[in-house]
Amino acid sequence: MTTHVVTYGEYLFRIRTQLNNRGYWTAEAEVFEGARPQEWVASDPIAPEWATEKEAVREIVERAYRCVVKDGEALDYV
Repeated sequence: MTTHVVTYGEYLFRIRTQLNNRGYWTAEAEVFEGARPQEWVASDPIAPEWATEKEAVREIVERAYRCVVKDGEALDYV
């Protein structure tokens, strides 16, 4: 499992990628506002598995950008 960190303004996205047993990449993310973890709700990925790690990271970052949530209310839509 590899960890990537992406920042956007005051948000930090910690993304973990993993190569599954079929040879495809999957990704999951944690979202932080400053040092505080934030809940976020994202739609299902377009494809749950990706041919490259770069594609998996890009897809989950795009979803996290659009849907950062605090206490059930959207903070920001990009």
